[in-house]
Amino acid sequence: MKTKIIFSTKKTMNYELTKICTDKITEYLEIDNISEIFDAADYIAIFGGAVRDSLANKEIHDVDIMCLPDASLKLSKYLRKIGFKKVDLYDLHQLAMYKEIHVISEPWTFIRGGKIIQIIKPATGQSLGTLIDGYYSLIDGYYSLLSDVDISACGVFLEKDRDSIIKLKESHENAITHCRSAVFETLPNNRMYGEYRTDMRQHKLQVRNWINLNIKEDIKDVKIERRMKLHGLQKPEYNYKSYRRSKQTTKMILDPW
Repeated sequence: MKTKIIFSTKKTMNYELTKICTDKITEYLEIDNISEIFDAADYIAIFGGAVRDSLANKEIHDVDIMCLPDASLKLSKYLRKIGFKKVDLYDLHQLAMYKEIHVISEPWTFIRGGKIIQIIKPATGQSLGTLIDGYYSLIDGYYSLLSDVDISACGVFLEKDRDSIIKLKESHENAITHCRSAVFETLPNNRMYGEYRTDMRQHKLQVRNWINLNIKEDIKDVKIERRMKLHGLQKPEYNYKSYRRSKQTTKMILDPW
């Protein structure tokens, strides 16, 4: 079944924000149909910076895609088919950023005409997931990484649901509103947080004129309230993560509000 970009929801704003993200990411990647990325395999999510910057109406610098191991192989095959080439980027700063947190494998980087895609997978082992019959669930790890972000505005992602419809989701409270407001706060208790890694990331955001709420708490309520009124948002597009484990399967399901 082909993935649809239509957004089945009662809230028009959700559809509009999803379309903003899919249109801007499609334009950045210079591809015909973003749906084909999601059609490559199950458990594929475009997350973090590209979605965050789309919502903030800022320039996209690369596209991060979260995958399970099998999905990463299928997605890699699709990317090669449309002209992306896998490259080895020996960036010591980037390597240090990922090694510090021990929960994701080193990304696979694909480039075509200056457009960058990074495939990111949960690290195997005991650092992620729930122990089930002697094994750690990679699906748990997948959703854990999407939700345990180090920066609030990065808790946004695009994922196809069981009806093959692409949906914009947030995994941290007020993440979408933070993106629309170009503000963020760091989350030191989450798995994706690393002192060196997060310092580097928040510095990049501040250089791009994002406001760090950890530093400027005095403007937090005023700016967010103003932005929510400006965009007609009475509350976040999705409530803060509420994943539950089905008794019949290891699949994690997002509870809509």
